[in-house]
Amino acid sequence: MYRILIADDEFWVGRWLSQVLKESPFEVAVTGISDNGEETLKALLDTRPDILITDINMPLIDGLDVLKRLEEAGERLPKTIVISGYDEFDYARRAIELEVMAYLLKPLERSAVYEAVEKAVAALEKEQERKEQTRDGFTAAGGGQPTGRGPAAPGRRGGARRAEPAGGRGGGGRAVPRGA
Repeated sequence: MYRILIADDEFWVGRWLSQVLKESPFEVAVTGISDNGEETLKALLDTRPDILITDINMPLIDGLDVLKRLEEAGERLPKTIVISGYDEFDYARRAIELEVMAYLLKPLERSAVYEAVEKAVAALEKEQERKEQTRDGFTAAGGGQPTGRGPAAPGRRGGARRAEPAGGRGGGGRAVPRGA
């Protein structure tokens, strides 16, 4: 199960995202909802979520500066989905520099949230698969061939599987089914 932290100073946006994720076909758990940048930074360090969904414009520290501070402190950045009410190039440029997974504009649609979370989950699964292959004696440079340093373990995951979510606002999004 992947852990998600939501950061948005708009009360209803945070609650809506939490509900959308709870109803989603993904195996995710919301670890909390922060309503300002300082609270978000503290929650990131305390809970170490796998995925962060953050607004850009928040009180105290903006969402992109939260990521920048984590990066400067040498902390692992979660897979990040940025949400914003502003379609400004400077925000998008900064988000790209911080390697965010998606940049979603408000008002949010369920299908766009599902698509972004699916992308983040697929990246996390790929990272996990790489770690397992390295640990089990495989190398990327060797084309996935055994190096002789460990037992050859069959791959556990075949990539992100997709299925249509059950109805809901925005519909039509694709997602990883629960329990798959």
